[in-house]
Amino acid sequence: MTQTDGYIREKQIYTEVVKSNIDYSDYALWAEESNGYMSVEELDEIVQMIVRAICSRKKTEHICGQEFPREVIKAAMLKVDRI
Repeated sequence: MTQTDGYIREKQIYTEVVKSNIDYSDYALWAEESNGYMSVEELDEIVQMIVRAICSRKKTEHICGQEFPREVIKAAMLKVDRI
């Protein structure tokens, strides 16, 4: 397995984890019935933003002018849930 394959697999795994954490299927159903408030495509974009933050290879991230270690960002993104 190449490094690229490993990264793709990691993203797939974390996508499933995030979707499970947020009860994705419930939100997708709500989005389909929301009369344009949110689309499933927008929900997918949110999931992918979370996954990109989890899988980032940067040592730090800047959020609201503050610098945070990658592991702090990863831990926070993995805590995102439905509640």
